[in-house]
Amino acid sequence: NLLTPDYLRRVAWRPPSDITEETVAAELSTLGARQWQIGLVAPLITGAFLNPHPLPAKETKATAASE
Repeated sequence: NLLTPDYLRRVAWRPPSDITEETVAAELSTLGARQWQIGLVAPLITGAFLNPHPLPAKETKATAASE
């Protein structure tokens, strides 16, 4: 793991009020992440928070049967 999963969960459940790479990095540092970890994952986490991709629609049995 590049990052302790608990750190990611904590940041995801209670993100900084102003989401920037710096605030995400600061939160990860407070949780105990190492600087090399923060450098690798903070930009990715910030990007995911600021530009979330919606989940694809679930395919129902009726939809699958009609195709």
